[in-house]
Amino acid sequence: RELASVQKQVTHLTAQREELDSSVASLKRELQDKGDRIVRYVEEQAGIKAELAAAKQEATRAGNRLDDLQKEKTDLLEKLREKTVAEAVTNLKMSKLQSDVDMLEDKVKAQAKELQEKEGLLSSATNDMLEMQKKLTLLDCEHRSMVAQVSRSQIA
Repeated sequence: RELASVQKQVTHLTAQREELDSSVASLKRELQDKGDRIVRYVEEQAGIKAELAAAKQEATRAGNRLDDLQKEKTDLLEKLREKTVAEAVTNLKMSKLQSDVDMLEDKVKAQAKELQEKEGLLSSATNDMLEMQKKLTLLDCEHRSMVAQVSRSQIA
């Protein structure tokens, strides 16, 4: 009877041991699965961290490029402003020069008109002088003729 009782206990303990072994094996599988999931999670996190670092680097490069483009835009706007100012100054100078040219053209036209009038007066005066020269020549001829007559009369 004791042996049966001990065998019953051994059977019971063996069953409990098998149950425990089964539970331990099940727990080991769960732990292994959880460990595998943790490893995958860590690997995914590392990949995400690497992607995040790469994205940060790309964002930094893009930010630097944006800063460079903004500086270039500012420089180009300054050059454009300078060229606009220079063009405005040039336009003012051209306007002043055109005004001076117009004034000189008007002055030249007035002088040309005055010169034509003076040429007309000079031509008229030259014609008058030629007429006077003719009259003087005639008078000189008459005077010589008279002197010659007086000389002849005195000799005669």
